[in-house]
Amino acid sequence: MADGGFLEELKRRHVVRVAIAYAVAGWLLVQVATQVFPFFNIPNWAVRLVVILLAIGFPIVVAFAWIYELTPEGIRRTESADSPGARSEHAGRQLGRKLNALIIAALVLAVALLGWRLVVLRHASSLANDVAAHNPDAAPRNPGTTSHATPDSATGAAASGLQHAAQTIPEKSVAVLPFANESGNKDEQFFSDGLSDDLINALSQFAGLKVISRNSAFQFRDSKDSSAEIGKLLDVAHLLEGSVQRSENEVRITATLVNAADGSVLWSQRYDKPYKDLFALQDAITQSVADALKAKLLTAPGAVVQTDRPPSGNLDAYTAYLRGITDYARADEMGVRQAIVAYQQAVAIDPGYAAAWAALSRAWTNLGGGFLGGTAQQQAFTQARRAGDKTLQLAPDLAAAHSARSYLAYVESDWNEAQSEIQRALQLAPNDGYAKYLYGAVLATLGQCRRATDLVQEALVTNPR
Repeated sequence: MADGGFLEELKRRHVVRVAIAYAVAGWLLVQVATQVFPFFNIPNWAVRLVVILLAIGFPIVVAFAWIYELTPEGIRRTESADSPGARSEHAGRQLGRKLNALIIAALVLAVALLGWRLVVLRHASSLANDVAAHNPDAAPRNPGTTSHATPDSATGAAASGLQHAAQTIPEKSVAVLPFANESGNKDEQFFSDGLSDDLINALSQFAGLKVISRNSAFQFRDSKDSSAEIGKLLDVAHLLEGSVQRSENEVRITATLVNAADGSVLWSQRYDKPYKDLFALQDAITQSVADALKAKLLTAPGAVVQTDRPPSGNLDAYTAYLRGITDYARADEMGVRQAIVAYQQAVAIDPGYAAAWAALSRAWTNLGGGFLGGTAQQQAFTQARRAGDKTLQLAPDLAAAHSARSYLAYVESDWNEAQSEIQRALQLAPNDGYAKYLYGAVLATLGQCRRATDLVQEALVTNPR
């Protein structure tokens, strides 16, 4: 058959139209699968299976269009153009018009779906920045942003105000204010802040104890407000405050637990210990506060006690990690980059330091998602994924590891992984306010706004500011 005759035969049998219709319909099916499957927790391999089946089906459909034709009497084998039983030209034009209408309808749906996805991705990007802005460990944001106030945070603050008006302050509640640095060296501020942050994390392991997150509590550094005013603003009954003085081999920590309403002291202690006993000292303060508030460790099903300390007990690695936390909390690109360097130092000193690997993963995601683009962004995400994989190898029950993986998946628009990972983080650490907020952001992106609102309001309980 000559080339011209073959092309004419393709046209007469509508093979090209069928191929175009199949391709457009297949693309639509893949897009619908990627949006719908996560709602039912269908794994990612199911989407890949849909793509593979569509690819396999393409040559089959094209061959079917060549061999068979649709007639008023049903499907029958296509006759050659000069055969007596060949389809009439009028019937061919009618079928062609039907296929054209099908292609146009599919293209209209494709354009509509593409437009909707662009809107969703833009909203997701905004939410990702908002998630970062409410991270208790840090507040990454886009360059040029000068305020953390967003429509979501404003709505949440209003909801928090309504909750405050409707509820009494729980007796088992505490805010750890940033301990004063009395080392005589401003560069040691990261160390006193790190100890305060460690106490926040440790006290969060106790069931029924409301502990305010770093992001809110640290707003009252050097505050002139009375204890009653701070307690009311943070919606807590108790404040833990103190000071830290570190020399080369010694550390002195003074800690005081006060009743926020009247400023009365419930418990106070000064510790003078060798620096090598730092972790034991932190544990002693945590237990004393828990005893004073009659709090007990978490007993929720699946909950695991969380820690951000190096399993080896290496204090140099821990100090580098604390410096990274302080740099990360600055909320600008330079701070995130310096945090990455500090976390890298921590894991270089102690390669088994899972919490530092998780923080490194989160920082790389923040850098790529908030400050980079193109190839540099993808390289940052690759580093984040490697650090996250390392964390899960070292400590599969570390909630921060799953939160970091969820954060990366969320920024990369992998909703299924983002949801499953943050669910696991909350199972391991039910009191984790950041995990609740991130889970709420994921659900909001998936359209489950009522549940998302509930989770964000729960997060606001421990991060009201």
